[in-house]
Amino acid sequence: MAGLREGIPAARGFDPAFKRPVVHRNEVWEADHQHVPVRVVMPDGSLSRVWVTWYEDRATSMVMGWAVTASSAHRDSVLAALRSAVLTGGDYGPAGGLPALVRIDGGADFVSKAVRDAFGALGVPLQRVFTPRHKGGVERLNRTAVSRFFADLPRYTKAPLLDHRRRAGQDDPPLTYEAFVSLLREWVERHNTVDVVARTGMTPLQAWQADTTPLREVSAPDLRAYMMSGDDHPRKITSHGVQFHGRFYMPEDGVGRVGTRVRVRFMPHHAHEIDLYTAAGNRYLGRAVLADEASEDERRAVLKSRSARDRELRRALKSSAAGRRDRFAASTQAGPPERLPRMTSAQAAKELKGAGQGPIPAPRQRATERYTPRLGPAPGWAVPDVPSLTKIPRRGANHDE
Repeated sequence: MAGLREGIPAARGFDPAFKRPVVHRNEVWEADHQHVPVRVVMPDGSLSRVWVTWYEDRATSMVMGWAVTASSAHRDSVLAALRSAVLTGGDYGPAGGLPALVRIDGGADFVSKAVRDAFGALGVPLQRVFTPRHKGGVERLNRTAVSRFFADLPRYTKAPLLDHRRRAGQDDPPLTYEAFVSLLREWVERHNTVDVVARTGMTPLQAWQADTTPLREVSAPDLRAYMMSGDDHPRKITSHGVQFHGRFYMPEDGVGRVGTRVRVRFMPHHAHEIDLYTAAGNRYLGRAVLADEASEDERRAVLKSRSARDRELRRALKSSAAGRRDRFAASTQAGPPERLPRMTSAQAAKELKGAGQGPIPAPRQRATERYTPRLGPAPGWAVPDVPSLTKIPRRGANHDE
């Protein structure tokens, strides 16, 4: 009946399931993105939604690391949360170290090449699961965060409806982005050190400290190097710096290095800086910062121009869709349909001469879909003789003939 009322996911709650064996700390982590149902105010005064990316240790229920991203989560969110989960010194810890396995879902960020390469360099396998109940620990953490923390914040988007248009608390002053991050840090610390987990009878921190399993740690510089992406294309340091993705980057320690061949490694979405390594030997040379970086006012003007262009294209698309409709006059007597509206020959000629009458570009193909024609051997190559089909005897034929 649950399946008929609420669907297949509700019906699966009545299915028997095996219980996973008890594991030690850092044996299995679970990771996920969580959309926070709260609107926060950004430095420019606009309201933005927020995403939280975190890792939970399955044995102790410890929140190992987390990262907050405004607007939408991406690959850098996964790597930033991983960095805070692995490191133990400074502002991180006391829990940390590398896990033996990380369970993820099929989200594009978690299965992206940059994330897979980072986990592969660290020697951590990823296990992709296809239903939320197969990573129930982090899913329970998501629900706990909503009921015990997010629901009490101002501008909670799932607050009860006062009527068909207004929600409770929708006029409350929103939190700033910085205040939200600070409150989330306090809640995670309270979750790890105060809340008792019924499964273990201890707080996550107590369960972590009671487990004596050795940790597999990695230093912060090595972790940064492992988590970077690169295209392995050698470049030269010129008098203008290093050209990468159509922009020039100036090395911090580039004196006397003009002409040096280097390879570039970078963090996803961090276009303001890159790391340089020698092309031969892979020796670290330092960072390079973006040369002639646009000011905040220029960046804001570009975003405003993009938004205006987007609205213009949407209006043009809507107008084009309306023009494609074929309308006919209503009929009360039997007869052929009358097409509406009519147009003059001049209007038709103007439409046909418009800018949109050019050839439609072919769809972009992936590299694996491109057809490469088969070429014959070069003139100087030695090739074996292929017997002619006329010399092959037919099956059942008399060879004495």
